[in-house]
Amino acid sequence: MCFSEEASFTSAVVIGIVSGATLHLAGWSRYAPLALAPLFFSLQQLSEGMTWLHLKGTIEDGPLQALMRYYYSFLAYVGWPIWVPFSLFVIEPWHSWRKKMIGLFLFMGLGLGIYNLIGIFNDPPLAVVVNHSIRYETQLPYNEVWLYAVIVLLPWFFSSLPSSWVAGAIFVFSFVVAGWFYQFTFASVWCFFAALVSIVVLKLLMDVRENETK
Repeated sequence: MCFSEEASFTSAVVIGIVSGATLHLAGWSRYAPLALAPLFFSLQQLSEGMTWLHLKGTIEDGPLQALMRYYYSFLAYVGWPIWVPFSLFVIEPWHSWRKKMIGLFLFMGLGLGIYNLIGIFNDPPLAVVVNHSIRYETQLPYNEVWLYAVIVLLPWFFSSLPSSWVAGAIFVFSFVVAGWFYQFTFASVWCFFAALVSIVVLKLLMDVRENETK
């Protein structure tokens, strides 16, 4: 995922299996957006595996490789700031104070996502290897990472999902580790740690199913 193509493809397969379980548990309920997160993670790791193969000269550059770079950058910089608060927003009942708080993060995520989307199209992302990890070079300002963190991390602590704070805590830990040790390859390395949250999402949905069957 960030250290080699083998790790990326292995992660894609494992998280893909987890995504099958989360989608089965959620069905067509209000939990479906949250259940889709592991699938997006799986595809993101698959795209990075393809990028590794290109950077190592195993496959030639072409439209597919450009698509892989765009997909990874789109999901990292545009998708997650919108999808995370959205998936938690739709779970909460109307008129709930939790829904209002998470809705605020969703509004912020939409603004940041649109800003980043314009930046990606104005300056197509390039992938280079830095310290054994992939750096996705764009003109997006690095100092926006703190706003990104607020939008992606804090909604977990306002959600009514059982133990949602556990997912939030893992996100915070992964964010700090990636930012501290891998500043220049942050988008790649953090997604390695954040993929662990797929397991937490599965556990959250299992708890929801258990509570509903009581």
